[in-house]
Amino acid sequence: MKLDAPLRLVWLNGIQTVTGHRDMTNDRFFNKKIITVNSVDDGRKFTLYVNNPRDALRYYAHEADRFASASFESLRFELQAHDNHRSTAWILIKSYYAAFFAAHSLMRISGWSCTRLTANNIGAVNKEISIFFPDSSLLKGGIYLLKSNPNAVEISCEKLEAANGGGSHEALWSILRRFFDEVSTRILTEGEADDPSIQQVIQALDGFVKFLDKKGGEAWLTKVRNNLNYSHQYGAWFPYKGSTCDALRILASLKRTSLDPELAIPSVKSDELIQFAEACYFLVKLCKMSVSDLIYRSSAKSPFRQSSAKILSQLELVLSGV
Repeated sequence: MKLDAPLRLVWLNGIQTVTGHRDMTNDRFFNKKIITVNSVDDGRKFTLYVNNPRDALRYYAHEADRFASASFESLRFELQAHDNHRSTAWILIKSYYAAFFAAHSLMRISGWSCTRLTANNIGAVNKEISIFFPDSSLLKGGIYLLKSNPNAVEISCEKLEAANGGGSHEALWSILRRFFDEVSTRILTEGEADDPSIQQVIQALDGFVKFLDKKGGEAWLTKVRNNLNYSHQYGAWFPYKGSTCDALRILASLKRTSLDPELAIPSVKSDELIQFAEACYFLVKLCKMSVSDLIYRSSAKSPFRQSSAKILSQLELVLSGV
């Protein structure tokens, strides 16, 4: 059953029409020639009017392609290097980053961007606030959620880190549930309720969130990554003392997940590292579905065809041979 059609319902309108190499960064986008401040609220929220919606489409498309490329590349190289079957640390750490980048890409395809705005980026906004909203508090740099309306005309911006007390990873995972909720709502609203593919995607997103709840919430992903990367737990590093899993089992799980036409939810009955790998790949697979569809529906000059498509084809070859 094709599951990409329901995901297509939440694309930013026109994102598949964007062409050109990736060049629309935060520094280029936060420019008075491109954006105008519409409103300011309590020093943590503001809205932007986009003078030409094509610029917003380019911004989200270029950023989505950048993160998708990083996601697919993270898995591609690690899946080729598994000579030592007891060494699992880097496979798992790179699986985490593949998921982290995949979530960033998925959000941008739908017009969401969890991004760090520098002092220079915010400075461009503050100049307009000083002129047009002199009684409002000036903004500070930090991690913001930039959420576009469907037609890329207006973007609402909300500072995130004060709400969760963490950095860029915690900020991203803190909005994953909000993002999935909106995806589900839009799919149900804009799709045909009796379409089995819609029901399958909704059930998969809901099942994934429920799985994370059983693990203590979205922060579990960062917790396991930190335990692997900094505390060297799970016996994943030499001398592999207390190891509960091996690279071949993890790779076999990733291949099984990749070949499964459905969106499989990790089982809480399996080894925690297998759960972690499968949770990471769930997000990568969602990203692959949307990016593959974008590649198919975009022109030859699309950033997706020029960048992430090439890395994705290499990843698929590696997965087919794992």
